[in-house]
Amino acid sequence: MKIWWINPLNLLLRFIFPIYLLIFIIPFENVGSSPYAVQNYLDLNIFFLGIIFFLFFSFGFIFSFNNLRKDPYIVEYVSPKFLSFIGITTILAYIIWFNFLIFNPHMLIDQLTGRISAYNIRKNYTTISGLTTLSQLGVLYIVLYLQNKKKLKPSIRHKTFFRLIIILTFIRSIVWSERLAIIEVIFPIALFFFMSLEIKKTKGLMMKLVRFLPYIGIFMLLILFGFFEYFRSWSYYQKYYDNIIQFTVDRVFMYYYGAVNSAAAVLKMTHWPSLSLNSYFNWIYKFPYFGTYISNMVPAESYGDWEVFLNRYLDPEFNNPTGFLKPYWDSGILGAILFFIIWGTISKISYVHFKRGYGLGLYFFPIIFISVLECLRVPYLSESRVFPVFFFSIIGYCFFTKRLRIHPI
Repeated sequence: MKIWWINPLNLLLRFIFPIYLLIFIIPFENVGSSPYAVQNYLDLNIFFLGIIFFLFFSFGFIFSFNNLRKDPYIVEYVSPKFLSFIGITTILAYIIWFNFLIFNPHMLIDQLTGRISAYNIRKNYTTISGLTTLSQLGVLYIVLYLQNKKKLKPSIRHKTFFRLIIILTFIRSIVWSERLAIIEVIFPIALFFFMSLEIKKTKGLMMKLVRFLPYIGIFMLLILFGFFEYFRSWSYYQKYYDNIIQFTVDRVFMYYYGAVNSAAAVLKMTHWPSLSLNSYFNWIYKFPYFGTYISNMVPAESYGDWEVFLNRYLDPEFNNPTGFLKPYWDSGILGAILFFIIWGTISKISYVHFKRGYGLGLYFFPIIFISVLECLRVPYLSESRVFPVFFFSIIGYCFFTKRLRIHPI
């Protein structure tokens, strides 16, 4: 039995699109119970810009080229030395980032007990551009480790790295209030596990439940979100809500509705295209030293209008731009359509490589999958957190991947 939602196109059309439709249909004027309720900007014109995304992503996915043919006798795995390098780099990046916890371990206890918030920690301890970002290589390590595990027996060192990276990511998600970091680790593990069930043609009640996992995941999201939001902001917002359940449901909805509404507001109230290409290459603007040079080359109004507008006129907490509306602001309708086709094409190729068990796309398929899953909320592929995964995936595949041909008995 095939698991339909592992396919990015199925996930988009059968799960994401109904949510987008629901956001448009339900009239939300002055949405939210928080003290920062905002006006609804999502009208029919903006809604159809979203429809264009669904159409052309589908076009790119369906008609994409793919010259990888299944060869059951080809085995690919990454060099154990390269795997160790990725693991060590990830762990060192985490140590540098959260070194203050080593000397002040009580801060973690204080946050868990509500004495301090993630906001206070993020205000007092900043990241180091280009260095702490390397902690994102934990996503790649998880993928490479699970891929190698199918071919080679993992060493004790690699098992230790695997477990340590998961633990460090969990600590990061609490201390830094970064739920996306947990998603980035959970989904590679889940995708490998469920794909193995599909390959083995597993049947029974479990597989029937797996088919409904995206919808079950909504309730899991509420639980996970409520858990982390408790440490992040419940101490402040408890005076506005009767209980944490009401607070959690409202906050989850506002994160997704707010992202779509924020992008709609900017498209309606500002001039575009800006030609900053920020929604495609945001990681360039955040690159150490080089990013400052690029930012100075772009007119201030092109790069700054978006952020200034969101912070001035919309809810400061819910101003993430949805991943498929911001490209219009950056490059106009034709530029956005081209991007949607490329996005769909890359999604198809990486999905095929992941399903067949070899090819470059296998390395970053979880990233592509998350970009589709989170497309209502953030332009994920443009973020600096994604760049090291893509970069080292290419390095690992081109120079450190071993290919063997096994002969049938």
